[in-house]
Amino acid sequence: METTKQTLVSAKAIIFDIVLSIGFFGYMAWVCRSHVFIEQEPILTILACFTALCVTGVFWIGIQYFRVTLTDQRNRRKQQ
Repeated sequence: METTKQTLVSAKAIIFDIVLSIGFFGYMAWVCRSHVFIEQEPILTILACFTALCVTGVFWIGIQYFRVTLTDQRNRRKQQ
């Protein structure tokens, strides 16, 4: 029995998602700075970045789910 492996995400798409996630991380770190209640500068930046890191991880997973679902949906339409 022969199994076929179908890739749903290309290398170019992964690189684009990484760049998009880095931009999102920068934006979220900037947004989170106003929500940290410590006024000492190094700690403020560290806490904002840690919060942005978690939110960016969720964003990355969301992008991957969206991309795989969209690619699978397009492939199914081509088959019909």
